[in-house]
Amino acid sequence: RTIDVSEPLAPRFTFENPSYLIRQPDGRTNETALDYSHPQVRAHRLAIFRELASNYDLDGLELDFCRWAKFFPRDRGFENAHIMTEFVGEVRNMLDTTARQRSRKRPVLGVRVPDSIRSCWLAGLDPETWVRNGWISYMIVSTWNEADPQILVETIMRSEEHTSELQ
Repeated sequence: RTIDVSEPLAPRFTFENPSYLIRQPDGRTNETALDYSHPQVRAHRLAIFRELASNYDLDGLELDFCRWAKFFPRDRGFENAHIMTEFVGEVRNMLDTTARQRSRKRPVLGVRVPDSIRSCWLAGLDPETWVRNGWISYMIVSTWNEADPQILVETIMRSEEHTSELQ
């Protein structure tokens, strides 16, 4: 809820680096999500994943892009999707490198993405490219913070139809 040292769920990284928080176009001051357009934010997250992959016997990771689906200011998702694509590629590369170093098979990389390709693009996510590049092992299409058995998964599988709407 707030970025404060007294808030037990506030990560130290956020209150030590307040300039990395998302700045929304309406000037709100209550934003608590990190802006992935900052390379330092991506490096911080990747370091956490690398620590897990290096120090524990993992089968893989799941990147849940629905639990807290804010990565950029809300008006900048589409134009910044390439940043998250690069980040997912870095996670895939890190997992593969770590697995080779540990003589393990290729780890699973799963993703949980919003329930429509339009919602993905608005959040700055391009799962079609992740699939095309062979980076992910599975994809779960989900609503924000919950599972909905009524989601029409076929709509996200036809993503090319919707990307032109956002350009």
